[in-house]
Amino acid sequence: ASSIPANYFEKMTKLTKLDMSTNGFTGALPVSLQVLKHLEFLDLRINSFNSSILDFDLPLLEQLDLRENYLTGSFPLRTGDLYNLRFFLASSNELTGSLPDEISRLVSLERLILTRNSFSRQIPDSMSNISTLRRIEFGNNLFSGSLPSSFGDLPKLQYLELEGNRLTSTLPRALSRLISLSRFRVNSNNMTGSIPVELFNAIKLNQLYIQDNRFTSSLPPELANLTSLQFFHCSDNSLT
Repeated sequence: ASSIPANYFEKMTKLTKLDMSTNGFTGALPVSLQVLKHLEFLDLRINSFNSSILDFDLPLLEQLDLRENYLTGSFPLRTGDLYNLRFFLASSNELTGSLPDEISRLVSLERLILTRNSFSRQIPDSMSNISTLRRIEFGNNLFSGSLPSSFGDLPKLQYLELEGNRLTSTLPRALSRLISLSRFRVNSNNMTGSIPVELFNAIKLNQLYIQDNRFTSSLPPELANLTSLQFFHCSDNSLT
């Protein structure tokens, strides 16, 4: 295992794709990555990088994969300037802090995968401005507060995975507007109240995980409308 010298990429300015995944690289992300202005694809997953994430200023970048490292610190603010970024994948790191409102400037983003970190506080309402989002995967973090009702304004959203956080309050009725939703996970939180009937308008839903919360009341008969449903878990609540 070794680190990459900070200036290693300074002369490789024509790179468009860089894949260094599944190796044993350690240390800091080399700052010379910032000179790669033509880079469209950067894959550094499954290494042992242990610095903070660079404030990437790579205007053509479409995919950034940092999964399964030891990256620390908060979500980089300038990442919001990556207007062409479609995939931001950073699960299984040691990232902390809250998600900044600047995240809403990622206007091309389709997948935001931050599972298994230590992000905290409220999920920002401003994420609803990213109308291209198809997958939000925030499971196993420390997010708290309520689930933003503005998520109902994400017409292309297919996966909404928020399991294993500290979310409270009730499920917003606005989720019924997620006509493309196929997987919804809010299990292992502190959510309360009844399950809104409107949720069962999401006719493409095939996985629904709400177990290990504090939901009450009865299961609505509208559940039978979910003809695509394959997996439904509601154990460890107070349903009747």
